[in-house]
Amino acid sequence: MGAPDSLPLFRLDPGTDDDMTWQELALCRQVDPAPFFPKMGGSARAAKRICAMCDVRPECLSYALHTSPPPMGVWGGTTEDERLDIRRGRADVAA
Repeated sequence: MGAPDSLPLFRLDPGTDDDMTWQELALCRQVDPAPFFPKMGGSARAAKRICAMCDVRPECLSYALHTSPPPMGVWGGTTEDERLDIRRGRADVAA
C-alpha cells in the first residue's frame, strides 16, 4: 500500500461539529506524506522527527487513539503498533 498524495482531514464523527482545525496546523501537511506510511519493516523515524516538532502532536495522538477504526500510519508520533500498546495499557504516552 502506497502513501496518499496528501494527508486528508478527518473528523472524529462526521455527524458532529468537533473542532478539527488542529489538522490544518499539522507539520505533516507541509511535507511529503510517504514517511508517515512506512512499508512493512520500514522505519518511522523520519515521521517521528517531524511529529516531535509539531505543535498539534497531542491533538493528533488523541485523535488516533480515540477514532474507530484506528488510522493507519504514524499519528501523534506513534506507529499503529505503539498506539495498540497504549490502548492496551502496555505503554506510556510521551508528552
